[in-house]
Amino acid sequence: MKQFRQGDVLLIQVNDIPKNAQKVTEKIIAHGESSNHCHRVTNNVEVMECNGETYLQVNNEGSLEHVLVSNPTTWTKEHYPIKLKKGYYKVIKQVEYDPYEDHIRNVMD
Repeated sequence: MKQFRQGDVLLIQVNDIPKNAQKVTEKIIAHGESSNHCHRVTNNVEVMECNGETYLQVNNEGSLEHVLVSNPTTWTKEHYPIKLKKGYYKVIKQVEYDPYEDHIRNVMD
């Protein structure tokens, strides 16, 4: 299976997505917590959710872009766009372990 990483977002190609996954209208799959950027899918990509997990269904060809939230057509130049071929992908958000608090949390970007 292919994997793609863009900052704190990892996409893993999977054979299928859960049958009970629900389509969501939001194309942003991760927000930058400390800045005005986001990781957003474009073109013919459907975002699906199931049991707290996020999946992508690329129906033809799509891309994962790192853009400004306030202007989604403006590329941040921090990460290059990633072209996605037709198929299914699982979205994994990077986590980190804090040994002082003995806690696992999402990476804040």
